[in-house]
Amino acid sequence: MATSSLSRLSLQPMERTKEGYLRATELCVPASSLISPHVLSQKKAACGEAFPNIIGVVKEQGDSVAADKKLAVTEFADNYFCGPLYLDKELELYKLLGDRKISLCSLMANPIRTKRNWTTMSARAASKGVRDYNLNGEGLIKGGVVVVNSAGKVVYVYQEETFHQLPVADISAAIDSLLK
Repeated sequence: MATSSLSRLSLQPMERTKEGYLRATELCVPASSLISPHVLSQKKAACGEAFPNIIGVVKEQGDSVAADKKLAVTEFADNYFCGPLYLDKELELYKLLGDRKISLCSLMANPIRTKRNWTTMSARAASKGVRDYNLNGEGLIKGGVVVVNSAGKVVYVYQEETFHQLPVADISAAIDSLLK
């Protein structure tokens, strides 16, 4: 992922509506002005004020309380993430991450392996206190983690792999490199 490509992204900050759900504002913020890693909330809690900013980028939003509840963007923000969220309406960040999707053919090709992987992933989520995970919305697009230093240079990229755990040690090392 090239830094110049990252700086061309235009993301919309999300704010809580009077009904209580998150909605993107009309304001677009160039990603180059964010210079923030999108990573692990626990690491930020451990480092306190010395930790770089964490932002989350989502690809869709609800346009009502019911739609938001179905997509669970506000639930994600309230229960699983500790920084501001931005909407990437044009999926620019996802395109920079390779514009990859989960292949339904590969999931159906080996249903026994898919079932085993699903069971393992479900147990892992439950052990982390994730009560429910929804597959509503555009759930086939793969995301990832991007760590960016204060100069705007991408220092780490992880492209999501279906059923795999995040490489926490690698992401943590990338964050630690920002703190030096």
